[in-house]
Amino acid sequence: MEHLIKAFRRVQNKLDDPRELLELFERLENDPSSASAEDRIRLLDLPSASVQRESIAAVTTLTKSELLKRAAESPTELSEDEINFLRAKYWHHAMDWPIDDALMDAVNLLEEIKENYSDELCDRLARVQGPLYDESECKAFENADLEYFRRAHADFEQDRQDDLDVVFEHGKPWLQRLWQEDKGATWGYAVFENPQFVADPLFDAYKGEQGIAIEKSLHRIVAGLQIGPYYSMQPQTWPSQIGDVDRLHEIVDKLRQEFKHRRNEGILPNGLLRNVFLYLDHESASSVLYAHAYVDNMWMWAVDPDHTPDDDTTDGYKGYFRVSLKQLVDNFYVARRWQSEISMKDLWKAAQGEPNTAFASMEPETPDKFPLRTETHNLVPGELRPIRRVSDCA
Repeated sequence: MEHLIKAFRRVQNKLDDPRELLELFERLENDPSSASAEDRIRLLDLPSASVQRESIAAVTTLTKSELLKRAAESPTELSEDEINFLRAKYWHHAMDWPIDDALMDAVNLLEEIKENYSDELCDRLARVQGPLYDESECKAFENADLEYFRRAHADFEQDRQDDLDVVFEHGKPWLQRLWQEDKGATWGYAVFENPQFVADPLFDAYKGEQGIAIEKSLHRIVAGLQIGPYYSMQPQTWPSQIGDVDRLHEIVDKLRQEFKHRRNEGILPNGLLRNVFLYLDHESASSVLYAHAYVDNMWMWAVDPDHTPDDDTTDGYKGYFRVSLKQLVDNFYVARRWQSEISMKDLWKAAQGEPNTAFASMEPETPDKFPLRTETHNLVPGELRPIRRVSDCA
């Protein structure tokens, strides 16, 4: 109990001695009704009556009894200042931050001593404090807390709806369908990152630049705050059986087997597409690191997990191909999630006429006229960047 007593605001403000308060608590624990007016204020951890009157006058035009009556009976009519004042239990200086950090620290300390110990002691303290409150006072404090959180929740819901209204009006049309189906759940892809590149000193630089590029791409489609942040490219554990294999098609074949195993076992994270996965290696990472901040030049490997390597490859299709980074959150995602009539091979064919043979759209006749830049300096150290020739600037 001494930990809770030491957390009293009266103790924190040097208005009471914790040892004397503990003695008072123990004396009145079995007979709270014998407490004097001063005892009541001290054990309820309230400021003095005179300070209460001054503070109430500074916050509201109501008297104390009127304020408590309004809070107990009609909390929706309370002003914001009145709510914060009651949540701070008349401590005017604590209105901006009514959560008592000292009390939270005490509760955490008690939980370290024994599980549920803080609940036991808080209940014990509450049994003494309950009879000491003025009429409607305890209910007023409780309702002020409830009304605060009710309004905060209402504000949150309104902000969310405002954001969605912008997305539905100005964003890509498919985003509305995504919201209707997922309601803010994770959406995106499983990604296998080659450990040889993960160990590369440039890996962190790549992740930083990729993150900026994806953020710009989500902004481009107006994904908003309720959909955009839930996009995920979740790295998957690299399968140990790949060993020292270094040829791209061999690595992809083994990753394909592993992905199908995890898919069949139901151990892929929720929200990630089951009919495609991404693969990151040095080559695809270079498209980001050396893109000179142009998102349109960035791409990743997309792999069809259901492709059979023995299929006819005379046309050049091997079950994997490049996808524009910004289309991972747009055309490519739409095609893999909803357009079942379009195969991965169809997407590969569409990619053949694109820069870097990276898929951008099934409708190349309507190209994106607004190229994206990350608007940051490339994160690769200057000495590691390729020398840019005059012809590159044409």
